[in-house]
Amino acid sequence: MTKTAHIFLTLCLILFCYRSIPVFALEVGDPAPYLEGINAHDSKRLNLFRLMVDMRFKEDAEGQPLVGADGKYISVFTRNVMVLNFFARSCIPCIREIPTYNRIAESFAGKEVKMVYVNVDPDIDQNQILRLIKKYQIKIPVLMPNQNEVMRTYNAKMLPLLVIIDKQRKIAYKLTGFNENLESDLTRIIQNLLAQN
Repeated sequence: MTKTAHIFLTLCLILFCYRSIPVFALEVGDPAPYLEGINAHDSKRLNLFRLMVDMRFKEDAEGQPLVGADGKYISVFTRNVMVLNFFARSCIPCIREIPTYNRIAESFAGKEVKMVYVNVDPDIDQNQILRLIKKYQIKIPVLMPNQNEVMRTYNAKMLPLLVIIDKQRKIAYKLTGFNENLESDLTRIIQNLLAQN
């Protein structure tokens, strides 16, 4: 075997092994990995980093947009706390938590919090997800990302998995497994992160 062929085969083996194992275990304090996919509700692309920041125009007392000295509207950017709920249809505890998660999402509507379901089913189409959305009356985004990428970057192997990201795009908390006290625990965590502003 030539030296070039040997190097080529060695590189192929390294790349194969690299892709088959997680690159890292996501820990609290780590930067949130990039995540994108299709929103099952409307087939539009969702991007985690774009959801983390809201842009609006600064308004006067009457609600009219303010114009700066340069003649342009004054932009205001708001960072959000993100809560990612990784789930699969086959995960019974995940399904049991849906009504609770929906209530929590409703209680934080209009606040600096974005909550997203992240589906990790390996072989699911949008129609199947839409039936699940209708059955459980899910109103918040349901992200359908590349399942392999999510499993690798977020290490979403044990479900249910909640990943809470603070306003600085760092992993603040990870909650794994079914939690009887999800509503009170997650509400407290979100309120604490909002208070840190």
